[in-house]
Parts: sequence; structure tokens; C-alpha cells
Amino acid sequence: LDHYVQSAACAALLINPAKEPVILAPPRPGAAPEEPAGYPQALAWFAAEHQVLLAALSLATGSGSDSHAWQLPWAMATFLQARGHHLEWAATQRTALDAASRLEDTAAQAVCSRLLASACTNLGDHDQARGHLTSSLTLYQRLGNRFGQAKIQHELGFAAERQDRYTDALGRYEQEIGRAHV
Repeated sequence: LDHYVQSAACAALLINPAKEPVILAPPRPGAAPEEPAGYPQALAWFAAEHQVLLAALSLATGSGSDSHAWQLPWAMATFLQARGHHLEWAATQRTALDAASRLEDTAAQAVCSRLLASACTNLGDHDQARGHLTSSLTLYQRLGNRFGQAKIQHELGFAAERQDRYTDALGRYEQEIGRAHV
């Protein structure tokens, strides 16, 4: 599991260098993570390991390895989204949120809730997305993570816009601008 979490994290950051980083535990001795050389190799690695990563997630969940069970979906999210695997993306993020909740890891819960909300938005389930975004915002506020709060405010505005709720979307953007000047 360490091999796949570390390898997937490396590949995920090559695909999306702006991805919200998470702190991974160092791999156990003997776990040799793969390090793709660049963006094309990272995409190819995910494509080749896609089904193995899903099996590793099942193993992590079944064996009670909750750190792996939330970190694998975090790493897989960009690939699943880019390839249009929206149902898998949502399912893996639900697994991740459950694992982060069992760990009582507030930061992990905030990240997982945000990623699950994004998956729900892509599936057109805007009510679920809004619920997860609201939960994530509360967690980021509890952590004092202003970057996370700003991301959520932006995503709430985007979600409102996708539902043609332009007044709500504009209100969100105005809140963001107002907070930026505080």
C-alpha cells in the first residue's frame, strides 16, 4: 500500500502541480515508489495502474488502513476526473471521507469533503455537492486554513453558477473579494 500511495502521489503532483498537498507518512522499508519522469509518464502510469489502485483501495479499506484509504483517492482524483471516471471518483472519495472520519483527521476530512463535492458537481448532483462543500468549509474554518476556505468559497460560487443561481454565485464572489481586503 505504501508503494501505491507514494507512487500515485508523485504521479498526481506531476499531472496537477497545483493540487492541494497532503502530508504522507514515509514509506516503510522495502516499499520502492515509482517516480514518473513527467506529465505523459504520470498519465500512462495511472492508466496502467488504474484497476490495481482500485484493488489497493479495497485492500486498504478491508484491512483498516485508513490513512491509505483516504490518501489513495486523494492521489487518484485528478486522473479519474480527467478521464471522465466520475462515478469511480465519487465512490473513491466516499471511501476516503469515511476513512478520514474514522481517523478523526480534520484536515483529511476537509480535503475529502471538497473532492467528493467536486465529483458530485461533475455528476450533476448539486445538492450533495453543496452539502459536502459546506461541511468542508466548516472544517477548514475550524483549522484556520484560509487557503482551503477560499477554495471552498470559489467552488460554492461555481456550483451556484452551474445551477443558474447567478445571484448566489455573485454573492459568493463578492464575499471572496471582501475577505481578500480584510
